[in-house]
Amino acid sequence: MKENSIRPHKDNALFLKKCIDDCRHFFKHKKTTSINCFSCNKNSLDNRFSKHFFNYRQCKICNSLFHAPRYTKKSFINYYQNSNSWNYWASIYFPKIEKNRIKYLIKPKLKRIQNFLKQKKIRSKSIIDIGAGAGNFLDEWRRYFKTNKICAIEPSHILAQKCLIKNIPVIKIPLEKITKVSTRPNIITCFEVIEHVFDPKAFLQKIRSLCKKDTLLLITTLTINGFDLSFLFSKSDSIFPPHHINLFSIAGLEKLFNRCGFEVLKIETPGKLDTEIVEKNIQKLMVTTNIKSFILQLLNKKTKWQRFLVQNKLSSHVWIYAKRK
Repeated sequence: MKENSIRPHKDNALFLKKCIDDCRHFFKHKKTTSINCFSCNKNSLDNRFSKHFFNYRQCKICNSLFHAPRYTKKSFINYYQNSNSWNYWASIYFPKIEKNRIKYLIKPKLKRIQNFLKQKKIRSKSIIDIGAGAGNFLDEWRRYFKTNKICAIEPSHILAQKCLIKNIPVIKIPLEKITKVSTRPNIITCFEVIEHVFDPKAFLQKIRSLCKKDTLLLITTLTINGFDLSFLFSKSDSIFPPHHINLFSIAGLEKLFNRCGFEVLKIETPGKLDTEIVEKNIQKLMVTTNIKSFILQLLNKKTKWQRFLVQNKLSSHVWIYAKRK
């Protein structure tokens, strides 16, 4: 899989340009509030950089990176409801890459999940997918596992309608506003959402309230420990406001899940694109010729180097399997 397969360069560049314009329109000069590290619950954040009117700070204890001080929740709600960039993503950009994402992301994801379920002897009886988007994961899940006990949580009207077209039951409000579900599932998934949310701790605690004792939770996100994020850092297009505002370290994720009443069963980083992303963006960095030359030598062995990153939990794409304590 190549990055261009799931993030075409021209479309992604236009999306990021729209994001910059929206950062200026929806957030510049708006009120902010101080936050503690969501993992450590301590005021232990060091200033690291500013990007498109968003400041980022890093925890001195667990090394997680956050947008802080944080713009208000009201500003983020206004952005997601009214911005050009989000509307472009949902109505134009995403439909272009939908088939490729099913092929390169969702189908391999199902196989990996199935292997974990077999290993832990967990049956795929019922599932809720939080931030389900257009419902493609659940649509493939029901075919793969031959079950109709599926439910989407998707607050975007545009994307929720796509779920309904696929005959996927959908709860069309944000997770935080859900008071109950008809049946607590035995699996909850949440892919690439927690890096966006205003309060990750409150978000996880709400998920816990939907869990039975034996419910399996799978969350995927980005980790600042990963090769491309830690190396490119502020120059990374994956650290891009107003979308990616929580970039946890591996240690930070473990602390956060424990604080929210979960037992972490497994953490892995099965990413595939770190080496390609660094190779494409290394010219952005102000590093010495010797360092750049050394990194490029490593990247001559991209496949082996990517495998090393995965085996040592050093890819930027992280999966966390957990269950309620």
